[in-house]
Amino acid sequence: MREDYVYGNAVRKRQEEVEIHPIRLERELNRKFRLTVSNWMMIGVLTVGLVLSVLYSMNLQSEISVADKEYAALYNSYAALRDANNNVEENLENSINSEEIRRIASEQYGMKLAGEGQIVTYAADKADYTEQYSVVDD
Repeated sequence: MREDYVYGNAVRKRQEEVEIHPIRLERELNRKFRLTVSNWMMIGVLTVGLVLSVLYSMNLQSEISVADKEYAALYNSYAALRDANNNVEENLENSINSEEIRRIASEQYGMKLAGEGQIVTYAADKADYTEQYSVVDD
């Protein structure tokens, strides 16, 4: 060790380097980094947990894929039914003939159009409902 003078008393003193024998150094490193049974057990448990979580996520992913396919099939079925319903509704609206309805009502059921004296109009105080206080005669 070389002796150097450093002015002041707060300066740390240099320590001499201790030379460690290479075999002893190797033994100490092996002791520090040795995998014990508990370390191997922990590694095994973590590996099993990792494998199980990967398998579970793959299962979820396949279920989501199947659900997406089912959703697409159901949506296509819904779209076809909606289109068919719209077509039937349009055909029904186009097939209504008010003159034919009037003819059948008057000829088959004896119905007549209301005359001037049969239509009664009144002014309502409240626009949302009507109160009936007595029975209306036929």
